[in-house]
Formats: sequence, C-alpha cells, structure tokens
Amino acid sequence: MPGLLNLSCKKEQVKAGEGPMSGGKKNKPILCRIGFHKFKRMDWEEGTPRVIYKCERCGKLKKVMMGM
Repeated sequence: MPGLLNLSCKKEQVKAGEGPMSGGKKNKPILCRIGFHKFKRMDWEEGTPRVIYKCERCGKLKKVMMGM
C-alpha cells in the first residue's frame, strides 16, 4: 500500500561471545574461566595492609588484606 511507512527492522546477527554483554569469556584461558588463576604478587596498596595480586594468564587484579 502506498503511503505507509516501512517499519520492518533488520536484526543484526552477532556470534556468541562477541556482543556487548558477553563479558569476553571466550578470550580468557580455559583455566582462568573455571577459576584456576595463576596470581603473582605485584605491589602493596598505599596506606593499608593490602597486597595487589595479578593473574599471569588473564590479567585479573585481586586485592587481599594481609592478616597477622
């Protein structure tokens, strides 16, 4: 029918693991995906008894409070 607007929407096809909500899990090593990180102590946090650890495989940072 002439005079009507074309309101059809085209859906974009996105592969699994590439969308904005994917979290990038496909890019991490498999051991890091299941929780077995390989942390290495990097530095102390200034002014607090916290240590900063970084995973050697995926780069995840973790701050840990050192106990006495």
